[in-house]
Amino acid sequence: MDIWQAAQVLISQHGAQAESVAAKNFVELQKAGDTDGAAIWTAIMIAIQKLRTADATADEPESGAA
Repeated sequence: MDIWQAAQVLISQHGAQAESVAAKNFVELQKAGDTDGAAIWTAIMIAIQKLRTADATADEPESGAA
């Protein structure tokens, strides 16, 4: 599973809480000293943000539409 797929699964399973779930995993791995794992969860958080931004932009009406 790649970063984008993981982000989509989290959004599908946790909805609005997806980013919080990813952040919790990031913190747990960081505290455990797993910097590689923490970096992966950082990437997943960024992917969640980008997916949500893309979804929000897609939902906006086109400017100049009649």
